[in-house]
Amino acid sequence: MIQAGNRQGMLATDSISNSRGGVIVGREINATALTGDIINKRTVITFKPEDDGYQLRNDVVSDASCFEAADTINLSTGRDITEHR
Repeated sequence: MIQAGNRQGMLATDSISNSRGGVIVGREINATALTGDIINKRTVITFKPEDDGYQLRNDVVSDASCFEAADTINLSTGRDITEHR
């Protein structure tokens, strides 16, 4: 979690990626990716242990990542804003 009581600002020369249940909170949020993307995604981790010739697959899905603003959200990118769920 990244939290600010008032303004939250992020500036990246390439991309901004929010994952693994990340929450970005503030009254005003300004996020700028000068040449890249802003990517908000849910992370899926797969475990594949093997025991006695059997394979077990276990997928763990994180909470959804999000931006939360009480007032204003400004997102600016050189390319795309994407949401992966």
